[in-house]
Amino acid sequence: MSYREPPSTDPLIVSHGMLLTAVDPTTGRMHWQHRLSHAATRLFRVGQRLLVGDTASRAEDARLRCFELVTGKELGEVALGFGIDTGFVAGGLLYVAGGSGFACVNADGAIVWKALRIMEAGWLSGKTALVCTDANGKELWRTEEPGPTFIGEGQGLLLGDLVAQPDAYGAGTRD
Repeated sequence: MSYREPPSTDPLIVSHGMLLTAVDPTTGRMHWQHRLSHAATRLFRVGQRLLVGDTASRAEDARLRCFELVTGKELGEVALGFGIDTGFVAGGLLYVAGGSGFACVNADGAIVWKALRIMEAGWLSGKTALVCTDANGKELWRTEEPGPTFIGEGQGLLLGDLVAQPDAYGAGTRD
């Protein structure tokens, strides 16, 4: 392979603010483009799908949108209940974490399960719980967290050899 050959025939996906663009990696010809409602913060490939995490004015409003990689056809979106700071793909599934939760999502962008940190008695009491639910919202487990928990601190993922840690300043906070 010469240095001019692209590594694959897949499009190069570029996120710039609220634009998501797919271009031919060799010619630069645009294949498709979407204007997002919020800036894209994280891009993930699961099979032939592109999953895009976005920002929102409130983290609980952040979305994960699903597109066909080659055609750009939008397949849907899902609200996770938190903004995505980090993640990785393993075994055809996407694992993501953010300030107040973590989740497992399939290639079609559907939630397999998710865990959210919830306030049980308000900020002053410091009593929170981490609650995990399945795709239908059925509670799988719950753990009480003693003392005040600062949302957004220490979110990371580890599965086998895969490790994901968020950016030092969180998604989208650098100049």
